[in-house]
Amino acid sequence: MYPQVSVSQHLPLQPPMTKKQAADYFQVSEWTIDRWRAEGRLKCFKCGGTVRFRREWLEDFLTKKRA
Repeated sequence: MYPQVSVSQHLPLQPPMTKKQAADYFQVSEWTIDRWRAEGRLKCFKCGGTVRFRREWLEDFLTKKRA
């Protein structure tokens, strides 16, 4: 009757990361994260006045940086 859909397709893979978590992920300082954001190189969004990052966006940044 209903199509079979995987639950994982509808759930977020990871919760958004804080600036500190993103800095730890890249093994850089939070200042470097701020600089990459200001340059428009790193995608982010604000939630309640704090900056958040999706892990997929960080992985995309790494892929583009290496290319």
